[in-house]
Amino acid sequence: MPGRQRSLRIGTAVGAALAVLVTACDPNAATTGPTGTTNKDFAANLRLVSGDQQTASIGSTLSLPVRAKVVDAGGQPVEGATVTWSVRAGGGSANPAAGISDANGNVSTNWTMGTTLGAAKLVGILANSFVLDSAVFTATTTTGPVASLTRVSGDSQTTNAGRTLGAALVVKAKDAFGNNLSGVKITWTPAVLNGSASFTTDTTAADGTASASWKLGTGATVQSLSAAATGLAAVGFTATATPDTGRVVTITGGDAQTGAVSVALATQITARVTDQYGNLINGETIVWNDSLTGGGSLSPLISATGTNGQTSTTWTLGLRPGPQLARLRTTNGTRKTYSATATIGFSDVRAGNFQTCGIVAGNNRAYCWGLNDVGQLGKGTLISATAPTTPAATATDSTAGPFVQFRQLTSGESLFCGITTSRALYCWGRLITGATSNVASLQAIASGGSQATANLVAVGEEHACHLSLAGQGFCTGVNETGQVGNGTTTSTGANIWASIGAGLYSSLSAGRSHTCGMPRYDGTVASQRPQCWGLNNAGQVGDATTVNKSVPTSITLPVAGAAFDSTSLTAGGSHSCAMLVGGTTAYCWGSNGYGQLGNGAADNIAHSTALAVTAPAGGAVTWRTVVAGEFHTCGLTTAGAAYCWGRNDYGQLGNGLRTNSATPVAVSGGLVFRSISVGELHTCAVAAAIGTPTGPSSSIGTVYCWGDNVYGQLGLGTSGSNNPTLTPARVLYQP
Repeated sequence: MPGRQRSLRIGTAVGAALAVLVTACDPNAATTGPTGTTNKDFAANLRLVSGDQQTASIGSTLSLPVRAKVVDAGGQPVEGATVTWSVRAGGGSANPAAGISDANGNVSTNWTMGTTLGAAKLVGILANSFVLDSAVFTATTTTGPVASLTRVSGDSQTTNAGRTLGAALVVKAKDAFGNNLSGVKITWTPAVLNGSASFTTDTTAADGTASASWKLGTGATVQSLSAAATGLAAVGFTATATPDTGRVVTITGGDAQTGAVSVALATQITARVTDQYGNLINGETIVWNDSLTGGGSLSPLISATGTNGQTSTTWTLGLRPGPQLARLRTTNGTRKTYSATATIGFSDVRAGNFQTCGIVAGNNRAYCWGLNDVGQLGKGTLISATAPTTPAATATDSTAGPFVQFRQLTSGESLFCGITTSRALYCWGRLITGATSNVASLQAIASGGSQATANLVAVGEEHACHLSLAGQGFCTGVNETGQVGNGTTTSTGANIWASIGAGLYSSLSAGRSHTCGMPRYDGTVASQRPQCWGLNNAGQVGDATTVNKSVPTSITLPVAGAAFDSTSLTAGGSHSCAMLVGGTTAYCWGSNGYGQLGNGAADNIAHSTALAVTAPAGGAVTWRTVVAGEFHTCGLTTAGAAYCWGRNDYGQLGNGLRTNSATPVAVSGGLVFRSISVGELHTCAVAAAIGTPTGPSSSIGTVYCWGDNVYGQLGLGTSGSNNPTLTPARVLYQP
């Protein structure tokens, strides 16, 4: 049919031309041609001129107009012909929809693409009453510019801080008509401190998507990241970072404190738990007693951290003075150790031959240190100690007690005895109550006599004595030289206490093999005259003879009417001492090989009568007390100054030298002491305000020791025969 149509149009044109020629030959024809015929009527064809096969994005107008040319049968331009434009494929529109050819036969329109991607077709149609013809233009429609960026997946995930999220982050780019766009540049930007993305920039794939993995920052919080394309609002992602599984424990309070043994520390011990990045851990379980050295207790034993990552417990120190440790454990096994120093404050101290014991102020427990070869430290073992460790205990005491509380301690050669606050008698070490046996734990001793309780105890080398509450004296043990004082030289049986006689006493003191006692004061001068009995080979009984005495014998008075202070009577190894009432003069008698009588001369003569102690350098002093040891003697003045005399080869006089002295020499350091005790080769004293009574519940003091330290009897944490201390040294672990 198109062939036929074209033939028809050509024939018609030829006929029209012939008619024109005929008319032109006709002299009678009009010069303007046939009536009703115009130039456009000669339009025969529509040719493509330009604008074909362009490309444009969806919804946009082609960059070049589409142009066609109207020609007649001879190919000449036709002016005034009408051309209409029709979109046949791909959608869109032409503007204008129709046009009139110009003098050159040209007619054009602007082609705006539709919403369908791919091939598009626009047809120009030549139209009039007689002829029709057309020109076909093609174009390709592509996607439009990016108009939207949307989040596809990966939002609102949760993982540990510093870790990569399990799912990738995905966005999609589209044009305004919803077509997926490839090649769109996407920029991935985490917020500050919110980690990193696997790509800083990326481009979308054929399906319009782009993706990135996100490694979170180290903060345990909600984190954010944005994905952006140029010219569009960014798409946001959030993720929740939880603390890492690792645990870091930091001590935030209570470490390295100092406190009294068996007492809660003033500040709770506190820990903060974080992950490896410092994020606080809420709800972490802490086991506080993963390890506990030194005894003690913790309350609570288990606790959990709060929102601040912290939790606390109260640490009550154990009984062992010195360093103590408490170690906590988290649920994943992380551990942290706290340290503390437990202290003990003493109210009194007693020096034995090679061991020392002190009474703790307040709880009145006994702590001992030094030689322990026969159990004289009362710890249930035979292990020596160079510093205070744990309280002396009975065999039935647990590690937490209860422990015996003492009002008075005394020492012998290899044992200690004490009177408890309830006035029961306990001994430990090489017992001498009728039969020698070694007891490493505190042994309750039946005190005998008419009174069920004891008032004071004194221990010698192989005998012991005590007073009942009524003042009656009893002794037990070896009696070969009459030291038991019962009128015989027969040793007592096991736990048999022999009465010293009918007299009553206010104090007793036991030497190596002799005993001395002060009669109970009855208002007479006679009752202020010391009595002694037992071995008298060195004149230690003081009765002007060297004959042993098996019954209490009054000493020979140095001056007529002399009245002695009952609290000062003391028996040493082979000598005895006492001071006059008022303390103006101290007297000693007995052995003097090292100058222990303090009269200015050292000799091996038995001095069986009391000799006045020479005033120390600097002038006369007023004595408050004197104490006799094995080979040396010490005294305290009413001002609390300490003086010692006698043997000094191990520095037991405390004056910084190792030279014996037959006269009192001042103990170095200028300390003020309220009590002093003398062992065989060492001395200990309590430094405190003078006038403060010793005994149960008395105020705390500071214990100093000096002299021989071969077994650690100075309590300094050291020992050794070549390690004497020549001046007062503070016993360890005191506050």
